Amino acid sequence: MPAIVDCTADPAIPALAVVLDAVELDRILDALLPSHHGGSRDLQIRILRYHPGKRCVFEIVRESTDGTRSWIGKVYAADRADVYQTMDAISRAGFGPAAECSIPEPIAYVGELRFLLQEKVAGPFATGLFLSDDDDVRRRTSQRCAGWLARFHRMAPPSGPILDLAQIRLLIDRWSQRIAGVGGAIADKAGQLRRQLELAVRTDTVVGTLVDVTERKIEAGLSTSPPWRGVSC
Repeated sequence: MPAIVDCTADPAIPALAVVLDAVELDRILDALLPSHHGGSRDLQIRILRYHPGKRCVFEIVRESTDGTRSWIGKVYAADRADVYQTMDAISRAGFGPAAECSIPEPIAYVGELRFLLQEKVAGPFATGLFLSDDDDVRRRTSQRCAGWLARFHRMAPPSGPILDLAQIRLLIDRWSQRIAGVGGAIADKAGQLRRQLELAVRTDTVVGTLVDVTERKIEAGLSTSPPWRGVSC
């Protein structure tokens, strides 16, 4: 097993000492995934992101007589069963593994360990494609991101508090100004989009959004640069 970042002693996340132990994690996986139980296993753990006192995200790779399987594990300082519940609801709303536009499949949440296990999605991240030198790649990536996000807002189950459009307009203004500071074609397009949004919204209406949009989208793998299945949507 590769070297692990020194995070197992984090007092805010005591479960890390258990979940990042290969022997213990192997037992947990056997309990959660009995159909994938096999012999001659080799379990590898690789830390992807560690936020002291908050959460740790890591990749799990297990080789067995049944083949090699990979997952993403997340351990939290606070109880985040809501993340699993949100992912499960979104998956069942039309973003499951078989869908063209999908999210990582939530597999299980172990409350006593505050441990979320989810599918590892193969394929490139949109972030890397946005940084491509190929204008056509960036354009297609933008279109697919927009299509994915539009589908998400149209089909995902609404929950959480209702936000006043005035707050959303302030956010639009703030980000459009920041983009305008970059200059060039992207600034022009940001200005056009802002004007179109201004025409589309009505100040006397409100819209429902997912609770804590930024955090939950990130936690559930729903950022604006989602890992697509084969860059599908």
